[in-house]
Parts: sequence; structure tokens; C-alpha cells
Amino acid sequence: MADIEVSNGMRTELKAVGSKNIPGRFAYSIATGMAKYGSDCALPDILHAEFIRSLFGHVKIKNIDITLARESDGIVDIVTWDDPDVLAANPALFKPPVMTMAGIHVRWEVLIKNRFQRSA
Repeated sequence: MADIEVSNGMRTELKAVGSKNIPGRFAYSIATGMAKYGSDCALPDILHAEFIRSLFGHVKIKNIDITLARESDGIVDIVTWDDPDVLAANPALFKPPVMTMAGIHVRWEVLIKNRFQRSA
């Protein structure tokens, strides 16, 4: 992935307003949306994960109903606080151990939002 026509690291046809042109091998591609990333590649039989965060901070979770999400096409699994094997603290990485998700008091945790979530 390279920029359009580059001469000695400087773009020949683009200029920055108010300052000298800054060299950048991928700047044009990224700024124009032409850059390709790993998520742009579609591979067969690949699973995608989506983390859904709470819209509100410092809230108390009363209930998470995942029945509609589980019934949706293409859903392989849904992970919530009730899945202790997946969400156990990892003492090898963090001292003191850090839980993957909070149980009831939400500050930044992953939650299911609603059944009208965008599809990947």
C-alpha cells in the first residue's frame, strides 16, 4: 500500500495549507479511506466478535435478556457475566487480578445493546 505519486518521500500533487508538505508514505491512503486493513479482508468460515458497551456510565444492571440475540441468524455464542469460565480473572497478566467484565456496577463493561444492532 503506497501513496499516489511520491517523489523522495514528498507527495508531488498535494500540499498542506499553511505549512510545508509533510512526508508520509501512507498519509494519502489513510486520509482518503483508500487504505486497506485486516478487517477489510473477507475470509471464508471466519468468526467476528463484537463488543457492545453500555450507553451509560455508572449504571446498575438489572437484567440482560439475550434470548432474541441467541435466536438471530449467524450468532455462534454470546458471552455475559454469567459465563465464569470465559470471564475469570487472569492473574498471569494482571496484579492484582482484573476481571474481564463487571458483574453489576457498569463503568466501561461490554453489554448487549438491543436486537436492532448493526450486523457485521
